[in-house]
Amino acid sequence: MEKKIDTALCTTALFGVIVFFLWIAVPVVRSGLSHADDAFFAILAKNVATGKGYGYQKSSNEFRLLDPYVNSTGPALVLPIALLIKIFGPLDQLPGAAALVIFILQLIVAAIVIWRRFGWTPTFGFFFAILLLLVLASSNNWYFGSFFGETVAFGFVLIGMALLALARGDRAVVAAALCFSLSVSTKQISLFAVAGIVMAWLIVSIYERKDRTPIFRQLVILILVGSSLPILFEVWKVFALGVAGYKQMFKANWDITAIHAIGNGGRGTRLTTFITTLRTYLPWQLIIGLALLSAPLLAFSKRTRNRGDEYVGRFALFAWAGAAVYLAYILLVSTLWSRYFWVGIGVILTAISIPILTVPSKVRVLINIMVVLVVVGFGLYRQPLPVREWNRSVPAERATVMNLLNENPDVPYAAQTGSSLNDILYLRGNQGTWACEPDLGKNLGNRDFIALVNDIFTDKRLKFFKTVVSTCKPLIEQSRISAYRCGDQFWAKYLLRQDSSPSTTDSSGRRQVPHYGFVDRRDCEAIGGWVMSPADPGAEIKVSLYIDDQLVETQSANTLRPDLVGRVGTGRYGFTFKLPSVYRDSKTHTGMVKVADSDYFVPFLENVYSGFECQP
Repeated sequence: MEKKIDTALCTTALFGVIVFFLWIAVPVVRSGLSHADDAFFAILAKNVATGKGYGYQKSSNEFRLLDPYVNSTGPALVLPIALLIKIFGPLDQLPGAAALVIFILQLIVAAIVIWRRFGWTPTFGFFFAILLLLVLASSNNWYFGSFFGETVAFGFVLIGMALLALARGDRAVVAAALCFSLSVSTKQISLFAVAGIVMAWLIVSIYERKDRTPIFRQLVILILVGSSLPILFEVWKVFALGVAGYKQMFKANWDITAIHAIGNGGRGTRLTTFITTLRTYLPWQLIIGLALLSAPLLAFSKRTRNRGDEYVGRFALFAWAGAAVYLAYILLVSTLWSRYFWVGIGVILTAISIPILTVPSKVRVLINIMVVLVVVGFGLYRQPLPVREWNRSVPAERATVMNLLNENPDVPYAAQTGSSLNDILYLRGNQGTWACEPDLGKNLGNRDFIALVNDIFTDKRLKFFKTVVSTCKPLIEQSRISAYRCGDQFWAKYLLRQDSSPSTTDSSGRRQVPHYGFVDRRDCEAIGGWVMSPADPGAEIKVSLYIDDQLVETQSANTLRPDLVGRVGTGRYGFTFKLPSVYRDSKTHTGMVKVADSDYFVPFLENVYSGFECQP
């Protein structure tokens, strides 16, 4: 009787959480691209589909094959989407829908692998727990239904980990290695989770087996097959660019990686930021509590001698090892960007959920009932609900702008950054002439043009926005995307502002900028970066944070940045502003950092944006 109740409850619970998951994810798919990174990679896939090549257009006149910024989401996801775009065309919802479908298919494959070892009821209970935890943890970092690689990379890691832990023989190892290769070819950062899993597998295999010959044979298989797709991609780059071009691209990629993958700050500061960022997913106390609850459940399940209990320990150990290595890299090395955490969070929640596979039916029933009561009783189910409203108005606004551009096919268009144009460029069959700063004059030739202002990705304190709103005629004024017609008055004021910007000269008479640096962090916890004076590298500079044109805080930019030591002056040029909780209100805000007592605004690093929208 208890087994029937267990089966009925696990099946009902899994069905309920799938409906809840899709109820939130489908509106995200329906809203289409969100202008920024997902639209950027959609353009990359479109360029592949249309035969332009694996690259990105800096403007309508400049195409960059294998631009360094295209490596963030890899070919394992880009190429299938490119094939779909070639078949169906550049539909607004296609990239996000395809990524969501791929993730769901990955869950089905992982479920089949786990079912073969544990049966359907425990498998349903496991996926109920992990999917519910993923939905709750992703409330502030939702990537389901968007064209990002995090969810797909995690799906490949989950399948590979399950194969390595639960199946035996060389064929299972080859399949696991292929999954790991696909994961790294989707998101390079997943390599650290894969490394932890493989190290745990090697240690356990050596401990369990007396004959070590098969172990080292399978280790070679893991290394060769696991590295095959990334190596093939690099070989193709050599053929596409030539040796000299590849060396140049490799150096550019390394520089970008050093900026985005190597963090800053002392150990105490990094630990504080790490914990704070972790809390945007789930409170760290809750994660520790769930982990502590998982440990005795795992020990208890090992004593009950249920089906598959000899494998559940391996599965859990592999997951914890993968999560530990991944998060250690984030804590000790990486830039502490919230998006980088997602794969590690997914592997942690997998490890926490694994004991459900072998606990007795009574215990599994009790766990499922407790989970439902906690989620409903404490209102945790409400946390992901605002995700349904994200970008709801964007498709209609985007269609209005598209109609405007189609009605004026010979008029060029421009924006401050590519982030304000990416979704439009993806959808337009004939992109026409377009440009972004700093190449407006070079690419538009001082012609009349349509200026597009995206409310999130346009820095409203800088010259482009100020000149547009003061000299151009409004054509479309909307909450997210607005359009203006610009002409001679724009160019007269814009070029004057460029030429009269504050500067100094060196001994040879060459112009120097008064300050140098970037804002390289902007998330829902903090805004940070670095700035220095080239004319006086030892000078202490004060910077002010403005949000929506209101002064929030002023501080000295004197924090040691290890990534600058030996490269830029003394390296003591860092600053970090904590984001006040009042701005975590689900509304759109714009943050800017200004050098105090000057007109200089610290520019945002590419792919770091001034606009933000944070949940409470």
